[in-house]
Amino acid sequence: MNKPTIHHRRSQYRLLGVVGQGQFGRVFCASHRHSGQIVALKCLEHERFSTHNFLRELRFLLGLQHPNIVPCYALEHTSTARYLVMDYAEGGTLRTLLESNCGLNLGQGLKLLLDILAGLGHAHGQGIVHCDIKPENILINVHPYGWTARLSDFGIARLLQDSSRLAGGATGSPAYMAPERFYGEYSPASDVYAVGILLYEILVGSRPFAGTPGELMAAHLNEVLTIPLSVPPPLGKVLTKSLRKLPGQRFHTAEEMSTAVQQVMSQLSASTLHNLLHRLPAASACPPVIILQQSLDQPVNKVIPSFSPTGIAWAAGPKLTWILLNEASKATILREPIVDVWGCPDRYLIATDQGLYHWKPGSVARQVLSLPPHCQVVVEPRGDWFATFSPTGSKGATLRFWKSADLGAPPVIATLPRIPRSYLLVPDRRHLVILTAKTARPGEATPSPGMILRLYNRRGQYLGSWSLPVLLEKLVLSYRDYRLLGTDPLNPYCVVIVDLKPFRIRRLYLGFLPVVLAALPWGFALANPEGAISLFDNYGESVGQIVWPTPVTITSISALDAQTLVVGTWDSRHGLLHWLDLKRMGLDLVF
Repeated sequence: MNKPTIHHRRSQYRLLGVVGQGQFGRVFCASHRHSGQIVALKCLEHERFSTHNFLRELRFLLGLQHPNIVPCYALEHTSTARYLVMDYAEGGTLRTLLESNCGLNLGQGLKLLLDILAGLGHAHGQGIVHCDIKPENILINVHPYGWTARLSDFGIARLLQDSSRLAGGATGSPAYMAPERFYGEYSPASDVYAVGILLYEILVGSRPFAGTPGELMAAHLNEVLTIPLSVPPPLGKVLTKSLRKLPGQRFHTAEEMSTAVQQVMSQLSASTLHNLLHRLPAASACPPVIILQQSLDQPVNKVIPSFSPTGIAWAAGPKLTWILLNEASKATILREPIVDVWGCPDRYLIATDQGLYHWKPGSVARQVLSLPPHCQVVVEPRGDWFATFSPTGSKGATLRFWKSADLGAPPVIATLPRIPRSYLLVPDRRHLVILTAKTARPGEATPSPGMILRLYNRRGQYLGSWSLPVLLEKLVLSYRDYRLLGTDPLNPYCVVIVDLKPFRIRRLYLGFLPVVLAALPWGFALANPEGAISLFDNYGESVGQIVWPTPVTITSISALDAQTLVVGTWDSRHGLLHWLDLKRMGLDLVF
């Protein structure tokens, strides 16, 4: 007898990575296969999450429609799991925000708290008590000038109509549980208590009580709250009332606590509200250890590591110069200024306004492609293929993909609307990204700040577009696949790190204006107008600062290898290339 054929329906979503792990399953970042929309897929595994609980959380989510609550759109089923399709939070969780050097100030922290209280007020109005308020369950969406907080994970939420009965044990997170929660009782005041713990953590950088679950229970029940002197007194009063041991002595509703916080914000000065929370200590400053210098007759804007382990090339005007350490430099001069240069395993590719050239040191640059006016070029890191992007008429543009080994073959062509102010980037060997500023929608006087990211594969197939709620300039690609780094003109003392797989956006507060950005094998480097170079690892943690004895103007930074930087400096008449030995500088970095 023939066995019946079982057809498994293909998921509508393409997984981009795991972004969270809860007690009931994992949360994935995913994109819709046709629209490219980014969503969160919350996996609720059968063996960990009963059908009853699954349906109860789904009912809560479908009944809660509020800007500060993460909504559920649909369900996805597989043979082993069920997925809730939900809005995606590109900023991660409140825990991520609190632990990062994002530059969160007091006003922004209190605004996030008001977001949380607004979402809770709506849930309480629908008769639902969340019962698990903590930073990991507060998701963060990025917007051009800050962040928005949204409630998630109603997996152990309870209905107010059932509050007279015990909830079956003290489920939740002990560090954020109100005293009555340890006895299975709950009410809106229980959520208010948890928000009080969040407020304490936002203001102080740590929770008021710590220890094992048993020690936390004893502290919540009996320990007297201590408010640090660093907390403004009006906010200390809000903290004290929200963290009373008895529910009847707290704020009775989320709205009441929200009103109290807003009144305090109106009393505080603008300078106090702009004070940074949890400012990180300054990075240790080290003088540069210079192992070689090369004189320059023009400013260098780009240094490119060579396919030779000890060589580099640099572009200045119409000249590309190549040097091996301790040997005389060699140069090639083109007829037009160099726009960009890429170092491939066996050659350099040079783009000018008029053409694309192949060049090897000691030979003559050979033009391999003529370029139309206003054409942009981007090259795959190994040089196997490159793409050109050029306008065609007033409303269109053409994207062409070329094989470097067979330039005589016709390119793969994709047509798209004309896109102003575009950046072309190759995040890995198979894909190309076009980033553009948002344009005004019909009826809009001005577009909302942000960018559109369009993704193509090397065969010219359009894979979808994503909306980035930030503006980016001076974009560079990280050594990590799918990671971009750029400045934010709306927040000039920050840089923005964008991960495409999974999709994440992080702001990194610098305290200075970044004028030069560079990717390094283990992180990135940023130069300020005075010539100091701040170094960060791949997690955004500062590992030190390079400070010249006298101020210099830095025009370029590049990594020759993991421990050698090549830095270009320039004054009004001459410049230098400096080879720096990072290993000998005492940085907080293990080589």
